[in-house]
Amino acid sequence: MCRKVIFSILFAAAITNLVFSDILPENKKKISFSFEVINIDSFGDYIFLAYPVNISDGAIFIVCLTISSGEPIYLPCKYDLPPRIYAIKKDFYNPDDYKYGIDRKKLDSLFANNKNHIPSIRISCSGLADKNASYNTVLDSYKIESITADTMIIILDKTVKKDKNGNIIDEFKGDVVGIPGGKSFTNYIYYAIPFAAIILIVTIVVIRKMKK
Repeated sequence: MCRKVIFSILFAAAITNLVFSDILPENKKKISFSFEVINIDSFGDYIFLAYPVNISDGAIFIVCLTISSGEPIYLPCKYDLPPRIYAIKKDFYNPDDYKYGIDRKKLDSLFANNKNHIPSIRISCSGLADKNASYNTVLDSYKIESITADTMIIILDKTVKKDKNGNIIDEFKGDVVGIPGGKSFTNYIYYAIPFAAIILIVTIVVIRKMKK
């Protein structure tokens, strides 16, 4: 009986998520987000992969995608599933391991256990914008800085925003450096500032007590 109740609750939650996932928040509109890597051809010894990539605007459907130089990859930006960019030496790459339709558990295991994958940043995105925003599409262009045996450095080269007619509304250079673990230089500053403030406060308190 207990199992039936739990199953019913989980089923209802899943249905509710599917029903309401496409309801827009107040004063928001849906936009299209894509990303690309622009200089893959400069690293001819490697294959570049994005995983996990949800290619569905409805129920989750996870695949691994091969990244080609300058070819945008569309992301629905749903369910908080940011894909990570990987490099793998061509000598270690077997396309059958990554082909369309492979079970997600097998892919998860492959990326968790295959030490030949060289990880870099995760691609975070949003499929929403302010309702009055003049743009309807966003394209983030990334550039590979370097690859070693276990590290790939990627930077956000630029972001381009366009309206529904394809006209460029905004274009600006990026400055986020990708490192293994999916963090960035900006992220380190964000977390470092509070710790620095705490250390400063403790130091001031200690100095004042010593002077008394």
